[in-house]
Amino acid sequence: MEKQTKVKGKFTLPSLSRTKKIRLIVFLAALIFAGGELSSHLAFSLSTSDNYRLFYKISFNRNDKVIQGKFYLFKPKLNNFLKRAKKAYKTIILIKKASCIYPSVLTVKGYNFFCDGKLIAVAKKTYYNKYNKIVPLSHFVYNGQIPKGKIFFTGSNKNSYDSRYFGFVDKNRILYTARGLF
Repeated sequence: MEKQTKVKGKFTLPSLSRTKKIRLIVFLAALIFAGGELSSHLAFSLSTSDNYRLFYKISFNRNDKVIQGKFYLFKPKLNNFLKRAKKAYKTIILIKKASCIYPSVLTVKGYNFFCDGKLIAVAKKTYYNKYNKIVPLSHFVYNGQIPKGKIFFTGSNKNSYDSRYFGFVDKNRILYTARGLF
């Protein structure tokens, strides 16, 4: 065992042989590289609209198949609500679950959204605006087969801003597949 030396009340690293120093440097370099590589694959959700806050990003190619029930990161088309949010955040990228995809049938009855007859989401009737006043909230209405290349996304939280309000998302707007970590 290498002996530690005490200098001015502090412990220093033991003196290492040249071979051990090289191994330590290689190990630290690999650790730094792996940490940098790993961090580029992580996405953190600022909202509580999904059951997860931390996601692992996996590249998504246009030829990849969208799988119902999986999470995806995508750039939505900017409507008035998202244009206001973009002023604060600069870039808007959402993480949502693909809840209804082609060739499934989406049905909207009142505020209830069904995919192939199964309830997948309920839209809110009102929301609080920036002046803390209750105002009506319009939602997306569609009845029929999901168009090819379109996805209906939802969050896990009833307050999620998702396809219930902005409609279908084009498959070509998907940036990554996401796996929820915690």
